[in-house]
Amino acid sequence: METIAHLRAVRDVLALNDWGYFQLVDHLSESLYQQRMAERNLFNWFVLIKSGFDARIGYNDRNLYLLLPVKEQIYGAAFMKLSGQNFYVFNGNNSQQSVGSMYTYDKDYPGKTRLLSMRMKQYPLIPEKLKTRSLQLTSDKKLNVRYNLNSIRYWGQMPQVDYSVYATTPKSGLLNEDLYEPLRRHLANKNEDEAIKILLHFTQKAFSYKTDGDQFGREKPMVPEETVHYPYSDCEDRSYFFTQLVRELLGLEVVLLKYPNHLATAVKISNPQGDTLMIAGKRFTICDPTYIGADPGMAMPQFKQVKPEVVRLDI
Repeated sequence: METIAHLRAVRDVLALNDWGYFQLVDHLSESLYQQRMAERNLFNWFVLIKSGFDARIGYNDRNLYLLLPVKEQIYGAAFMKLSGQNFYVFNGNNSQQSVGSMYTYDKDYPGKTRLLSMRMKQYPLIPEKLKTRSLQLTSDKKLNVRYNLNSIRYWGQMPQVDYSVYATTPKSGLLNEDLYEPLRRHLANKNEDEAIKILLHFTQKAFSYKTDGDQFGREKPMVPEETVHYPYSDCEDRSYFFTQLVRELLGLEVVLLKYPNHLATAVKISNPQGDTLMIAGKRFTICDPTYIGADPGMAMPQFKQVKPEVVRLDI
C-alpha cells in the first residue's frame, strides 16, 4: 500500500484529475512490465480498485484487459455493458476499438468504489517545455502565446469523450497570461455587443481550417491549448476555444450547437440579434466560430432551418 500512497501524493502535487491519475498508474506499470500487457493491466486494475475506483478484468484467448466504467461517454471504444453500466476496454492506457468476444466476472470488489471521470477542475501542474505561437488579433496587433509541449502530449493520450469536457477544461497559467489577460485589456472599453464580436472574429481568423481526418487521419477533438499548438483546427475545436473565451472574459452563458457534421455555439447576450433560438426559456444568439466573417446572429445558410442538438455546459 506504500506504492499507492506515493501515487496519490504525486497526484495531489501535480493536481491530476482521475484520468491523469490513471496515466500516472499506467506509466509506473509500463516501467515495471514494459509490453507484458496482461501483467500491466492487472497492476493497473489492482491499484485503481485500491484507490477507490470501480474496475474489472476481462479476458479472451489473446489478452487480458482492464475494464473501466467512466462517468462520461467514450467514443470509438469497445465496451461491455454490466448491470446497465458501460465498462470500457483498455489495454495499458489505450482504449480499444475492437477486441472481439471477452469474458469477465459479475461480482463487485468489496468496499465503496466510484466511476473514473474525465472532467478536470484544475489545470495539471505538468513540467514545462515551452513553445510560442503568434495569433493575429487585429491588423496591427499579434498575441505571442506560450504553451507547454508536455501538456500537448498529455492531452494527446485522452480518448474522445463528451463535447462538454473539452469546452470546460481549465486554462493553463501560460494561456491566462499570454492570451486571456491581453484580450481582457483589449476588451476593457468595449460594450457587450462589441466584445462578443471581437472574440468571435478573432477565433474565426486566428486559425487555419482543416478537418481532423485531413490533419490527423482520425477524429481528434482538441482542448484550447491544443488549438494553439496544432497548425489547423476544425469547427469543434474553434467552438470549444470560443466558448472558453466568452465564459471567462465576458461571464456569459454559452451552449454548443450540434448540427449534422458541424458544431457551433450560441450565447445568451443582453440584446439578442439575428439568428436565435430559445433554450429553457432563454433566448440565445447563434455565434459560429467557423463561419469566417460572420457576426453574432449569423448561422451558416445551410443550417438556418436546421434544429440543432443543444449541449448544455452547466459546469
